[in-house]
Amino acid sequence: MKLALHLPPPVQKGLPASTKSAGIGRLPPATHKGVHAFMKAYARKHSVDLDADFDYRHSIVLNGSVRMRQGNRVPDLFFWYGELHRQANSYDLSVLMQLAEACKVVRAPQVYERSLDKFSALSRLKAAGIPCADHVLFHERCLPMVEATMRGWEGVVLKPRRRGFGKGVTLITDYAQLRDIVQYIGDRPGASSEGIYLERFYPNDIRRWASVTVIRGEVMYGYRKRKSSFSRMGVRAMKVFDESETGGNAELCKLTETQEHIALAAARSLDMSIVGFDMIHTDSGPVIIDVNTFPGFYEDLFRKVGRDPVEEFSSVIIEEIEHLYD
Repeated sequence: MKLALHLPPPVQKGLPASTKSAGIGRLPPATHKGVHAFMKAYARKHSVDLDADFDYRHSIVLNGSVRMRQGNRVPDLFFWYGELHRQANSYDLSVLMQLAEACKVVRAPQVYERSLDKFSALSRLKAAGIPCADHVLFHERCLPMVEATMRGWEGVVLKPRRRGFGKGVTLITDYAQLRDIVQYIGDRPGASSEGIYLERFYPNDIRRWASVTVIRGEVMYGYRKRKSSFSRMGVRAMKVFDESETGGNAELCKLTETQEHIALAAARSLDMSIVGFDMIHTDSGPVIIDVNTFPGFYEDLFRKVGRDPVEEFSSVIIEEIEHLYD
């Protein structure tokens, strides 16, 4: 069989934030190097034709078929793990969608896109009965209906549907403030074409914020961000904020059985083999407030829980190879 990988190297610290975008990797340097070595050894042992540098972003789609710049033939299995342009109908996503018509693509682009979009991800979790933030998607013309929805809530959080790292996340404490923000956005052509997305604000103790990293249906670890990773959101709330988009600044935390159960159920519902979930603790228990399509992948935390990050990540690829032979 032919296996193709797209595992771009991570961005180097110290580079400006503008470089941290499509085309960069999300594995730490040592893990990135180790996974490449691991998969090359696996390919030699099992007679797998490996293309370790299959950059789908350098291609064209001719009559529905993806043509690579290097002339690579379409593989049997293509595994990718790197940032792409997150906008709906972006070129990167379109190429992945077309590749998925010709071969097995992991991570499946339809599944990835659904999990990337905060609205569609949390809507799916809600439908599955998994505790996650109440949320609403609306158009400016339906603003009065949102006023009724907000009654009984202590505020809402305005979030970009496809952006991460806390950027653009804004606490709105009353309807008048929401009305003014929405009307301001509405004056910008096309700004609200995909709707405006809000999540219910839950008063919470930020010291109990936790994130869970799940790989192949198993909890790897839970972690918390250190105090310096939090930024004020309004007068009485905090949010995780990462201007450089590099992640890190995390420390291991003990998860409750409930948090682990919620994370595993959410991973199954989204059908994601590598995923993370940010949770806050509310009066009714843990609630998912964010789905991380590139979860916190911290080599020191893997070691602290007795796991090998290279083996854990590589096992996802190997499992998919074995499924092809079933």
